[in-house]
Amino acid sequence: MIMYEFAKSENEIIHINEAIKEKKYHCIECKRELIPCQGEIREYHFKHKRESNCNKESYLHKTAKNIIYEKIKNNQNFVIEYPFIGEIKKFNLKDFDIEIEKKDHEFIPDLNLKKENKKIYIEINVTHKIEQNKINSKIPIIEINIKDQNDLKILKSGIWKYSKKPTNFYNCQFQIQQKKYLRQKYLNKFENHFLQIKEEESKDYIILKGRKHKKPKKLITSTII
Repeated sequence: MIMYEFAKSENEIIHINEAIKEKKYHCIECKRELIPCQGEIREYHFKHKRESNCNKESYLHKTAKNIIYEKIKNNQNFVIEYPFIGEIKKFNLKDFDIEIEKKDHEFIPDLNLKKENKKIYIEINVTHKIEQNKINSKIPIIEINIKDQNDLKILKSGIWKYSKKPTNFYNCQFQIQQKKYLRQKYLNKFENHFLQIKEEESKDYIILKGRKHKKPKKLITSTII
């Protein structure tokens, strides 16, 4: 039996700690009425007013999608952390237009975000990872992994921390920038090593010694798309 911590109240997803007994709440999955249980013995939770066979996976998946959708739709901060050259960067999706489970050409992403000429998918992974054909599409994709209701609470906070909850990124701009940086870094390292060897082998190398070599510049800014 699922101990529901989240429910739908009108057009808003509510955590059990925010629930008021006089209000009506509904299950995010089956849409049936839920009752807030806020006693002193058991942990606070919602329960179905009538028996229901809701699925935990579906409940987590739908709740995660709707939490993100509500935040961005209502122009609230929703920050994704991502790794970039040994650091953790932040990307706010607040100003994007967002659609939920709407067909985009041959795909139906969990969430489709658009801003000017930019587009990004957000996929929720509870037990099923993203399909390979979506990855191959070259569309930037953020895959958020959800295991339990604690993860839903993190989403509700408005910041998805990469350091605590590793996230999968596909076809994102920062990954391309990072590859270019690392490629240049290792090319320069190899070239400098080669020149050191040549200097030891030939006195004539003095001609080449003054040659300047580009150092890889650490990219000050990076972005997901």
